[in-house]
Amino acid sequence: MSDEHDRFEPEVAYMDLEGDMDLAEDFLVEIVGRVLEKHGDEIREVLERDTTALQRVQKPFPRIHYDRAVEEVRGIQAETADPELKALLEIEWGMDFGAPHETELTKRYDRPIVVHHFPSAIKAFYMKKDPASPRHALAMDVLAPEGYGEVIGGGQREDDLAKVEAGIDAHDLPREAFEWYLDLRRYGSVPHAGFGLALQHRPDRDREALRDLAELLALRPVRDDAVAEPDERRKARDAERLGRNVDDVAGNANAGIVETSGLDVRLGLQAHERDPSVVMALSSDFSEVSTKLEALSKAR
Repeated sequence: MSDEHDRFEPEVAYMDLEGDMDLAEDFLVEIVGRVLEKHGDEIREVLERDTTALQRVQKPFPRIHYDRAVEEVRGIQAETADPELKALLEIEWGMDFGAPHETELTKRYDRPIVVHHFPSAIKAFYMKKDPASPRHALAMDVLAPEGYGEVIGGGQREDDLAKVEAGIDAHDLPREAFEWYLDLRRYGSVPHAGFGLALQHRPDRDREALRDLAELLALRPVRDDAVAEPDERRKARDAERLGRNVDDVAGNANAGIVETSGLDVRLGLQAHERDPSVVMALSSDFSEVSTKLEALSKAR
């Protein structure tokens, strides 16, 4: 199975969880603001999308401790009369949030929210534990409203070598596979934190495909058959949908296709080919924003 996705992965020295949440918040506000400033008219007129929700992406984002978030989900579950939804919202302390939990929780807010201090047992071995409450990790997720769920995940990393080694053993992972990582701590480290924002995910994880760009453009969740696929199969499907020969699809910008970008293909199809160049311009802006992220990191 091929892996087709682009990620922003900032990692900042001397940053703690609070600074990490600040940076993630600044980053999303900057992206949304840049997209609305440069392409707001195209989103409204060409893609025919209401940008009201995007205009509300402003600081500060509500920050919710995991323990409180669990209680909020339980309250929502108690209030719902739908037996199917009630079952989907079942949650106990220590569980990670699934799509139903994220969807119903974010309905209570008018902008993205940040859930932080997840249980350390469900986070990666390199996440730093809260010294005041070791059962919690200094980790956070940014959840977008309208059912899009997690758009950013990150936190403060463990910088103590012995604790990283203990984490690897606790997760029953092969020590030899992480020697390179341990070397980064073995010869000295500093407190640091970071996060990841993905534009595309693995083809076999259709729910996460295009989640961030789709959320920014206020597109409805992408259909199951519209996720990024391995190159040849993707080209064949695109050709069939567009009524063109496969050889005419690859690299043909006039058809709304960029050879290596299932992202632009999917959005071009969702826009019904009204103006694929607009969609490609929107996508390219994400790379441009990375320079702003670097500037924000250095300013902290």
